[in-house]
Amino acid sequence: NSSFKINGPLPSRGDQYIAVVFAGYDSIMNQLSKVLPGVMIVTFDILAKPTCLPTIQGDYVLFDWEAFIKIHGAPIALVLMPPCGPRSRQHPIGKHYDAQHNPVSIDAVRADNLVDKSLYDVKVIKEHNPRVQWVMENPHYSKFTGLLSVQPYITSGKYSVIQYKDYDVAFSVKRTIMVNELSHWKPRPMSNRCNHPGVKWNSANW
Repeated sequence: NSSFKINGPLPSRGDQYIAVVFAGYDSIMNQLSKVLPGVMIVTFDILAKPTCLPTIQGDYVLFDWEAFIKIHGAPIALVLMPPCGPRSRQHPIGKHYDAQHNPVSIDAVRADNLVDKSLYDVKVIKEHNPRVQWVMENPHYSKFTGLLSVQPYITSGKYSVIQYKDYDVAFSVKRTIMVNELSHWKPRPMSNRCNHPGVKWNSANW
């Protein structure tokens, strides 16, 4: 697809690879490389950042997994981290979402569309690899959990709520929801009650 720039090697059909969509600032790449050494990681993002040059660069809304899988095969795992900035509680009601969590800005509409597109793509990939392990991460806010595309996973219990600080003290106790179909992951209980000095974002109300 001419809408995308390829910045790194792509898998050959038959290769095992993980797709990380909305790779951002490369925050999980080192951990993925540690737990799955030797497995190719294919990253997607719209921008190239100093710490993270995405393998496939462009607007993910336009990405066609069916066409990609025909040439490169389906991933064995999928990590989805759609943009969540408009959902931040720093924004006053009415800037991006109204009091009923309906999007009222272009950025909010796009954020919601990217969640819908990502979960649609999970279904597309599962048609080619029914055993694909996947997870979608976002702050545990009603603006996310109330989306129609997310609701089936909430009602069926296919999610966990975590705090990143329970995994690394450099991160916060802001609650994060992990919508997922992971076979073996056992999330840690939320045991921390406050951030380390200098760490921001505490929406847990501990």
